[in-house]
Amino acid sequence: MSRYDYEGKDNGVVCMYPWVHTTVTMENSLRPCCGISLRGRGTVKLGENTNDTLEDAFKWMRVKMLAGEKIEECNECYLNEAAYPDKMQPMSMRGQANTDYRLDLQNLDENFIGLKGMEISLDNICNLQCKMCDSMFSSNLYRRDEHLLNVEFVYDDRYDIESAGNPTFPKITNLGSRKPTKIPKQRIEFIKSLGVDWSELQHLKILGGEPFYSPNFEKLLDHLIKEAKPKKLRLEIVSNCTNKVDERIIDKLNLFKEIILTCSLDGCNDYNSYQRWGSPGWKETLEIYKWYHSKIHNMVKHHVHSTYSLLNLNGLAGDVAWFAENYPECSVSRLIVKDGDYCPNHAPPEYLKWLEEQWDKDTYKFQMRNSNPSEYVSMVDGFPTQAYEEEAITLKTGIAKIDAEKMKLKKKQQFNYRRWKRFREKIIALDKYYDSKLEDYNPELAKFIEEGFGC
Repeated sequence: MSRYDYEGKDNGVVCMYPWVHTTVTMENSLRPCCGISLRGRGTVKLGENTNDTLEDAFKWMRVKMLAGEKIEECNECYLNEAAYPDKMQPMSMRGQANTDYRLDLQNLDENFIGLKGMEISLDNICNLQCKMCDSMFSSNLYRRDEHLLNVEFVYDDRYDIESAGNPTFPKITNLGSRKPTKIPKQRIEFIKSLGVDWSELQHLKILGGEPFYSPNFEKLLDHLIKEAKPKKLRLEIVSNCTNKVDERIIDKLNLFKEIILTCSLDGCNDYNSYQRWGSPGWKETLEIYKWYHSKIHNMVKHHVHSTYSLLNLNGLAGDVAWFAENYPECSVSRLIVKDGDYCPNHAPPEYLKWLEEQWDKDTYKFQMRNSNPSEYVSMVDGFPTQAYEEEAITLKTGIAKIDAEKMKLKKKQQFNYRRWKRFREKIIALDKYYDSKLEDYNPELAKFIEEGFGC
């Protein structure tokens, strides 16, 4: 018996996703799952190589797994499992897949079993302009990204660890992160063209863009109602919950077995409105989210996902406390931006000290208001805190336990002068572009930046 809750022995490599699951990317390509590395053969476009069908696309992966050979593109899962060898909970997407789809290694062969799970990036149609996002995932960001490519970045290689001793290191001359992207259209037609048996589908995760804002969302529902078995199908939808759909959409959603609606909300304060530009506000977003709960009768849980960056990370402890006190029935997953100009790991050492001070203030305030609340367990990166102890944020007896988060940041922090300078210049440029002021939304961060740490 393996440490995971499924039958059959685990050879430490095999993962059920290549047998039963696919992820449709924004560029109309396929991957076994969303966590796989983009290097190598982890991503394919049907018709552009010899793998002309979904069934054959990842056969090579299944063959290697059955032989006990590690897949380079799956390295993240192996690393996560190695870090927690004694844990009983799934410590990786591989472990979760084998639990969800009941791995039976003895009866597996190299053939595709059938499409039981799927993740779709429906399109990039979106009503918001999130600061940490780009035009690949939001059609509303094309003009902004185009604008940033024309804003000069004054390059200065002082203390730049990336370019030190490397004269060939590219010198970025603008504030753009990537060239504005227009994704392929006709998304529904592509999904229909996969030629799979939709009747076996058990779980479908839908992302955007913003699904509730896209005309393709209802088209997808109609396709699923016709071709799949709605009463046996769980839909998981990730939405910014800033608009209400028509009642006819609600009626169609109520035809499915279960609905999991994840609300993207980046803080219980004005930080959310600044980072998720165009949002009506965090309170208004939660009210819309609760409206969906009142209308969709087969919704199985309350779930909020928060993305933290340099723009809002100082509010994390306060957010944890607020949800524990005011919305305890809601599970909360949290993801800290891991790269790019908004990544906290690139900030100067003074930032971490300042960040801890902000967290400690919010923790103390919560402790004073709540002397003995029930234990509340949150989630980080989609995994239970019991499994990710070092990265977890828990609330016990009313005190926000964020020491693990502090240690994680300390371990990963590597001051990058260029990144920090680009972040500060990008704030100035975007405030001018949006006619906004950071100090109106996050005055504490604005004050810290003005003090010029690291520059």
